[in-house]
Amino acid sequence: YRKINLGLLGWSAQDIGRLMVGLKVVARFYPEYAEYLDKVLLRWSFCQVIDGNGELLKSATVNGRVIAKPEGVLGYSEYTAGAFGLWGFPVGISANLPYNTTFIYGIPIDFDSRDARTTYVPSVVVSLPYLLTAMELRSTPTFKQQKKRIDNVYRVQEQRWQKEHILTARSDYFTSVAPY
Repeated sequence: YRKINLGLLGWSAQDIGRLMVGLKVVARFYPEYAEYLDKVLLRWSFCQVIDGNGELLKSATVNGRVIAKPEGVLGYSEYTAGAFGLWGFPVGISANLPYNTTFIYGIPIDFDSRDARTTYVPSVVVSLPYLLTAMELRSTPTFKQQKKRIDNVYRVQEQRWQKEHILTARSDYFTSVAPY
């Protein structure tokens, strides 16, 4: 057993949350492994990943120093908070980010209202966190909280197809070549 220093490698609460959901799914379908999966998580220290206010964090290297920053944007933050919630973590702040609303085809779409210059993440609306929430967290309070947003993102995509015959399933990726 060798302890890993998260500060040297960096971390992402969002990636850890995805793994936590996977471990919970395995435990549900194979209960004989649940105790061992619990022990895996109990060996980890989450002190750098979640602060005392329930905000999920990621690391970034700035001028050669590793610093913790808030993780995620609207949609992903709620999904990740739901993943941590499966294991009993209190993640109130990350589950309730500030947002604004715009209308597309008359349908309200919420988006992260925090300044991207401080979060270091562009404020975009993508399908993936809502799809993951609907598929993986359906029986949780996170799904109930996000249901309207999930439905609205789908309805906008449906309307775009009906009105413009353009299929849309937007996800986040960064590339310097077309399609951007």
